[in-house]
Amino acid sequence: AAQIRQPRNLIIANLTAKLLARLHTQLVRLLLPEGYLVISGIIEPDIPAMEELFIAAPLAKERMLTEKEWVCYVLRRDAADGRS
Repeated sequence: AAQIRQPRNLIIANLTAKLLARLHTQLVRLLLPEGYLVISGIIEPDIPAMEELFIAAPLAKERMLTEKEWVCYVLRRDAADGRS
């Protein structure tokens, strides 16, 4: 995320929950309104912390996918979050 300077319509981050939490602010900042953020690399015990952090305005959960103990979220940024 540190190397990306321009906002994007789609960001995919397959990282540990710890790294996703550290990068949360940057990931949200770099996501355009109505853009999608896909986060994965999350294991079941980290679900509550990740949902508390990521599933909040301006992001909304579009989908949650699971495979064994692994979890992936597809999140969408609100179009009306005041960002141009």
